[in-house]
Amino acid sequence: MAGPPRGGYPAGAPRALHLHASPSKVGADPLARAWSAAIAAQGEKLLETANLGVSFPAAGNKGRVVADRLYLLGMLHLLAPDHAAAEKWARRAEEELLAVSKMTWSESSFLQLAGLANGVAIGYGWTYDALTPATRTSGVRALHEKAVLPATLACRKKSTGNIQSWWRGSSSNWNLVSRGSRPRRARGG
Repeated sequence: MAGPPRGGYPAGAPRALHLHASPSKVGADPLARAWSAAIAAQGEKLLETANLGVSFPAAGNKGRVVADRLYLLGMLHLLAPDHAAAEKWARRAEEELLAVSKMTWSESSFLQLAGLANGVAIGYGWTYDALTPATRTSGVRALHEKAVLPATLACRKKSTGNIQSWWRGSSSNWNLVSRGSRPRRARGG
């Protein structure tokens, strides 16, 4: 199997939905201002907590925790009213990306694995312009080694250790989530 993509931003991946142009529009709409303030308050609260490398929940859906944090931080980075605020959110997203990239991702739950990969892919894509080259490499490598490769092997019905791949032929949402997030993970965004 080929390795992770090399070079700049992954070819064909959308560049964060062009949200950088939106902060000025937020100020003109009362509902958007309220929504933006609520999101920023969530972000400020997150900044008061330890990053996932220090404090990861012992139970629950770890994929959802990662996705929630990286979606929030990525959105705040893109919608920041100025460069200093954008950098604040990007630095925290970078901490989270590095911590999650270093963790062991459990292959025993492909739904959780899809959530981890989805969160890392969105965090990578939405903060790409502010990430260091080392963080970009770490994120892409984690996606490739911990999500794309195990998912590809499971789809090809090859053994990958304790992987549970019954979802391959399921008509439930497990199949949709586990297979459907593979293109996002492969693109890195």
